[in-house]
Amino acid sequence: QSNYNTVEISECEIGEEYMLQITGTYGVSNGICDEDAAFADWGNPTPRSIWVWNGVCDGCQINRPMPDVYNPEHIYMYPFTAESNEQTFHFEDLGGAGDNCGGLLFKIFQSGPLGCTDHESCNYDAEALINDGSCHFNCDFCHDGTVWDEELFKCIVAIPTDTNFDGCTDLNDLLDILSAYGDCAVAVFTTCGDPLEYQGYDYETVLIGEQCWFAENLRAENYRNGDAILYCANDCPWQQTTTGASSVYGDTYSNCGVNLGSGYCSLPTAEVFDVFGRLYNWHAVTDEREVCPSGWSVPSVIDFENLISSSQLQGTSYADYMKSSDTWIESTVDSGILGFQALAGGYGGNLGGFDGDGYLADFWSNIPTNNTNAHHLQIELGMDEVFINDNHKQYALSVRCIKD
Repeated sequence: QSNYNTVEISECEIGEEYMLQITGTYGVSNGICDEDAAFADWGNPTPRSIWVWNGVCDGCQINRPMPDVYNPEHIYMYPFTAESNEQTFHFEDLGGAGDNCGGLLFKIFQSGPLGCTDHESCNYDAEALINDGSCHFNCDFCHDGTVWDEELFKCIVAIPTDTNFDGCTDLNDLLDILSAYGDCAVAVFTTCGDPLEYQGYDYETVLIGEQCWFAENLRAENYRNGDAILYCANDCPWQQTTTGASSVYGDTYSNCGVNLGSGYCSLPTAEVFDVFGRLYNWHAVTDEREVCPSGWSVPSVIDFENLISSSQLQGTSYADYMKSSDTWIESTVDSGILGFQALAGGYGGNLGGFDGDGYLADFWSNIPTNNTNAHHLQIELGMDEVFINDNHKQYALSVRCIKD
């Protein structure tokens, strides 16, 4: 267990801009070798105290080039200006239990355009000279008839008039369009902050930064086109659902609020629905028939990151600003200030059962993590920060729609 891994380069030109790239994983606790060396837990943005930049810093964070967000490819880029022909960089383990293991690779590049250099990725950048770890393959999850839009960071319909998603507009598509002519179920929405009627319910909306959000949880029982969303109750086995499904927290489930709960499990389903709306699995929120009204979408990870940034402008304990002033077992004078009004509606587990009412608020994104999991926004009781986590796609979480 060497305290330092040192990389030296003797070809730098003084005053020139360079980029230090550090890739790999390094276990610093209990021999977990695949942990990202810059993070205590990739679902928790608190970094470990192990990076030291250009020298030793005994237990402090001065001059440490900590990344802002976790990178699933474990690639981090740090710019520097050469102060001499020879540059020295240190990696120091400042603590942790168990045997340390794993491997890190240090490379130095002359500064150039950053981006994704993987030709097989969805966001390959032909002009990029240095891979910055931004490569992703989310387009692999797009349904037939949809394509990946890098700007919106989600799958969109390739041909808007292709109603059956077969790749072209034919007679059947025209008949579908004509059959829907005159259907006024689509709400007319003009100003953020005004109510929006959707499927017989008026949703409050709120402008946060430059984003327009639902200020209430989605409660739709049908997809946008009117098709019913499968309802899962009476100890329905969520782990067996491979298509879209929804439920109301605790509806006739024997396993409810066992670990965390504030009493909503004992209330009539209609009362719980009035407060929290519905919970949906990820298959429902990414179904091509869509759950949000026309002109609105299930948010992407970038949408959530922008929301968090707007919240952080309010102060250090910004999680309170995003919470509602009720439904949480504890609240503060700052609760509800932002207008997002996150409700502590808990979740439905992929193995059945419900938990977390009064303690947790979880909202699906439309972005998968891998074949089994997907990203979501998580707000917890007692946490000053809000973070983006991931969970099994069969989990039942709340949904907030965002204006396109």
